[in-house]
Amino acid sequence: ELTHPRLAWSSSYSGYAMVGLRDSPKTLAFRRLGADGTAPDPENSVTSALSCDSLAASVPPQMEVAPDGSWAVVLGCGTKPNFVLFNPDGSLTKPVSSLAGENGLHMISLAHTNTGWATAWDGGKLSVSRGSQLVTPDTLAGPQPAGNYPYNGVQILATATDALELWWGFD
Repeated sequence: ELTHPRLAWSSSYSGYAMVGLRDSPKTLAFRRLGADGTAPDPENSVTSALSCDSLAASVPPQMEVAPDGSWAVVLGCGTKPNFVLFNPDGSLTKPVSSLAGENGLHMISLAHTNTGWATAWDGGKLSVSRGSQLVTPDTLAGPQPAGNYPYNGVQILATATDALELWWGFD
């Protein structure tokens, strides 16, 4: 059974793709569906490369499409955001990347700018990383939630000028 399904539209492919999770075995399942879902491609499953013990407690995946038609998926497994890049044809030729280790992962967001991918996440502090490889993320200063309470939302958006807008909230 697929949990946390997400859909994204690709204008270069003229169709949708779906991603979701299976916990036994831990699997990220990706499939291009076409324009109306009547002619889906075979599922492309990613298993052993994910750096998590269980997907049941993971942060649900987020998926975006680049102008060239490539599909990126980020998901949080325990304490690590994982970045998975699928080619425009749905194949996987690059290894899964772990972006960074944090102390608990609560929310994650993904955007594509004119120069590449950007990911934001809450691991007890807001962090932003550009690219698809393990790098030291930028930690953002600003209002912090009281105690050990996580942010209740984080969203990263790319603007037409290649800037990033970051939205977050907490109670």
